[in-house]
Amino acid sequence: MPLPVVFAQLPQGDNPASLLDTQFTALAGFVFIPCAATGQNVIQLEPFADAPLVNSYTDLAPVFTFQAAQSCTGNVTINVSGLGEAPAFKANGGALVQAGDILAGLAYQATWLTALNGGAGGFVLNIFGGGSPIPPPPPGVDMVTMFFFFSTATFVPPLNMTSCIVEGQGGGGGGGSALADGTNGLGGGGGGSGGFFKAWLTPTQVGTSQTVTIGTGGAPGQQGGNTSFGVLATGQGGFPGLLNDGVTSGGVGGQGGTGSAAAGVPAIGFGGNPGLSGDAFFPAVTAAGNQAEIVHGGAGGGSYGGGGAPTAASLTTFQTGNDGFLGGGGSGAVTSAATGGSTIPGGRGGPGWCVIQAFS
Repeated sequence: MPLPVVFAQLPQGDNPASLLDTQFTALAGFVFIPCAATGQNVIQLEPFADAPLVNSYTDLAPVFTFQAAQSCTGNVTINVSGLGEAPAFKANGGALVQAGDILAGLAYQATWLTALNGGAGGFVLNIFGGGSPIPPPPPGVDMVTMFFFFSTATFVPPLNMTSCIVEGQGGGGGGGSALADGTNGLGGGGGGSGGFFKAWLTPTQVGTSQTVTIGTGGAPGQQGGNTSFGVLATGQGGFPGLLNDGVTSGGVGGQGGTGSAAAGVPAIGFGGNPGLSGDAFFPAVTAAGNQAEIVHGGAGGGSYGGGGAPTAASLTTFQTGNDGFLGGGGSGAVTSAATGGSTIPGGRGGPGWCVIQAFS
């Protein structure tokens, strides 16, 4: 629709100053209006003192912007300037805002739409789908600083940081050893890789600094260490592959670690890959006495850096396990009849890591 006043078409001479007020009022209907927000599930919005006055709700404009004072714990209603409460919808009006959809400290936009709520009207918020929103870096971001951690240290956010993305992985589990019994070919299990996390954090959550703990790779038969960003996110170390002695333990591969984040942190976390189980070969010696069959140690669980490669040996040789890389599991060892009672160690798990992208 056109604006109410076309100044070029006004009659010559003096015209009332009220025409300017009429024009400015019309223009205000097309702007973003910053608001102060109070409340948790009943959110009261009050436009800033220098913002245009809001006398009624109108479809699609203006857009009310606000920073949430609290995280919501249920369905939400919004009331602008005391004009009346109305329900808030997400997914472009497809579903009501639910507990956890609005997080304290994050910025949101609310737009009125009369067709919602059975024609009684409601607000559409810029929340798409369910779960915790992970907004992109805010407008005006002009610098991204990368931080790489391969040993435990302290992260101090750069000046004027607006948000950061933190991802990391626990140390890989050690590969299983193999205990030779003088007769059979035995392979230890591969260690599992460390769990992974990726989290979006605000300056308030990070604070002045956070300890970045990097998990060590597991020694043969030992679990890898946890990688963590303070208490906000953790990648559990991978579990070790088991010893293969042919009697009490059969060289089963270790499980991957888990990835997790603290309540209220927008994040994903998933488990590492399991290691493969080792072989056990009990030969029937031929008349010629040949024992040329091949036995394998289990491969370590894969990761970004890769798990330890599987080992292989004939029944007259042996091989220690291979080490994993950056969160990957170590592979299992293999023994043979020729190693007579010796324990052959599995490979070490790969160390954990953490990468931070800081926006400012």
